[in-house]
Amino acid sequence: MTRFIVINVVLGAAVLISYAHGITTHPHQVDALWGTMPAGLRRLYQLWMFVAAAGYFPTAYAFLTHRTTPLFGGVVPASRSALVVDALYATLLTASALWMPLTFHWLETSSQVAYMAMRAVLTLTALASYVLLAALLTREPRGGTAWWLAVVGHVLFTVQTGLLDPWVWPRFM
Repeated sequence: MTRFIVINVVLGAAVLISYAHGITTHPHQVDALWGTMPAGLRRLYQLWMFVAAAGYFPTAYAFLTHRTTPLFGGVVPASRSALVVDALYATLLTASALWMPLTFHWLETSSQVAYMAMRAVLTLTALASYVLLAALLTREPRGGTAWWLAVVGHVLFTVQTGLLDPWVWPRFM
């Protein structure tokens, strides 16, 4: 449990700091982060980021309170489930923290390597989000208000991290 909390607090803070640092050190490039995205879609996207962020918390609570439960239909035994979930959260949050610095680097340099690295962290975030959703859907116990809130929350989060960020946003860059 302690490892999960540390991962979420430290790496969650890293995500927020990377965003704050990027925006404050590149104020002239903030609009460039949106590329050619139409204003209406941009507003909807920005609103959805808050919805997705809110969806993160019920899922984290579900994985915090059920640390030793089989995942993926028993493929991951209860004795290993906490380690798997912690690794997925560490992957998701580390990749998320790298997105903003890599994107600003790409905007400044037009480097193909920076672009590929930025797309790679978006893909890694998406994959971790998809696998966490599968882990949540296949773990026991299922059902109950907390589980359903976690499922709905993670679906909302995965729309952002698994659809909008890796597939929609890059089309406008």
